[in-house]
Amino acid sequence: MPDTGFVLMTSGTSVTTSPFDGGNTHWTAPGNITADDAADADIGTGPFSAALSYGLKCLDPNLAVIADADTIDGFEFRIQVYASGTSNYQYRRIVVGGVISTNTSHDSAAAYPAVATNVDIGGAADMWGRGATTGADVKAAGFGIIFDASLSALPSPHSAYCDAVWAKVYYTVAGGLTAAQIWPALSASQFAMPYIGRETMS
Repeated sequence: MPDTGFVLMTSGTSVTTSPFDGGNTHWTAPGNITADDAADADIGTGPFSAALSYGLKCLDPNLAVIADADTIDGFEFRIQVYASGTSNYQYRRIVVGGVISTNTSHDSAAAYPAVATNVDIGGAADMWGRGATTGADVKAAGFGIIFDASLSALPSPHSAYCDAVWAKVYYTVAGGLTAAQIWPALSASQFAMPYIGRETMS
């Protein structure tokens, strides 16, 4: 199955769209997620103060390799994140056409790692709850992932960081033939080969 490889997002914003409207703190420099360069988007909190971020919306990888009519088979996202102190995810949702999915299959309370780490979410057959999706759907503006960070009040002031975000899309080329189409069921007589110059031995 072909895939795009991991492609960097080209847009990052901090948004208050549901379900991320329950946050209380915007991400600083969200546009920094478009390059793997140690310049981070971040959210921080002061002493004895908890924080829940709004959504970090990461969109628009260059997926020109996919044709509009290709069938999408799965999505995988890579987010490079870390935290000083205690930070957890709450929501992790796919975005298509600018619309945040209501599917909760990748929501998680997992902790952010303590050092910058590439966290891969999804896979070759993981549609994130979506139905039929085409290349045109993911090539249009507004495709990507959105997630948040929840920072606890203790033990000390701390922050969560995101350096870069990528998307990998798995797809089937439009018009591609399956094995059954290439080798259709044939009867035994169709496989039979004539014997040429056969001699009977006495």
